[in-house]
Amino acid sequence: MNVFDEALNRLNDKGFAPLAPLEKSKATYTLHSLIFDVLGLATWREVQTESGPISHIEADDSTAAFWDWKEVAAYVRHIYNILDQAATKVVGRSANAIGWAHDQGRKQSEIVELLKAAKEIGVNCGEGPLVVRRPLARSIPTRDSLDSAIGNTLAVLVGNGATYLETIVRLSGLKISNGELLDTLDQETKVPGFDRTMRDSKSLMPRLIVNAYTNYKSNQRIGPSEQPRLCTFFLELDLTKDVRQGSDSKVAERLIPWLREKDRESAENF
Repeated sequence: MNVFDEALNRLNDKGFAPLAPLEKSKATYTLHSLIFDVLGLATWREVQTESGPISHIEADDSTAAFWDWKEVAAYVRHIYNILDQAATKVVGRSANAIGWAHDQGRKQSEIVELLKAAKEIGVNCGEGPLVVRRPLARSIPTRDSLDSAIGNTLAVLVGNGATYLETIVRLSGLKISNGELLDTLDQETKVPGFDRTMRDSKSLMPRLIVNAYTNYKSNQRIGPSEQPRLCTFFLELDLTKDVRQGSDSKVAERLIPWLREKDRESAENF
């Protein structure tokens, strides 16, 4: 079924609310959450209200939580480009579909018109890549989806036989952005025999790495667009000389200066 056909079906079932901050839009769709749900990128969770349990939708802006995130992101951009073309056709001037749909006065009938126009434009939009969520490492923070995705992927590498120490030393020599790093790790998991469902589910190491890196970034007096890369942080941990005889406890030890009380205690007892 065409993406936009499915979007029309789900919209008819759940309804539409234009602004995400409104309580109603948590149980119904915004245009963004509708498209992400159709593509398999949204999640529903049950919450308790005074009138009983109700399902709320959650749709992050990032695709980092999913394997092959760059391919998924490229397909999302393709769909959004079609929606922008449809919005331009409906409005009669150049328009951004998501921005147009967020107007507080926008009605569901207008979203239906938009999706029908998008269906005509994107009749051959094709199927997107397979969408599979990365397994979660133990107690991984979720405030930064890209950093957390890297932490989750490190846990999968270790679940397939790597060590955190060897992996960090290997990655510390790379001069790439965090997005490029996640893409590199995605490619590494495509080798024959690698199991993307296997992960280190017991260790707190991914959590410690992500939280230490977050604190490291906050201590750097540079602009947000120039935040230090994770590979740079790995390099500053200076673990190269420990890789032959050391263990993952060495990683925990080097993370301690960048950890706050609770995590510091976990690292000290690693």
